[in-house]
Amino acid sequence: MSSPTADVELITLALEVLQQLRLEGIQLRLSHIGLIRALLQELGLSGEQQTKVFDL
Repeated sequence: MSSPTADVELITLALEVLQQLRLEGIQLRLSHIGLIRALLQELGLSGEQQTKVFDL
């Protein structure tokens, strides 16, 4: 399966594993606009809320 939603699920799972390992200083840097939008949508952010995130 290859979709932004699958990418979000994989990244979320990886972050959860790293947190359970109690690793410190973990940073997630996303630069693919499609992936970022899919993540925000998966989190339930409206279009207006997503726009505000990108305006930060």
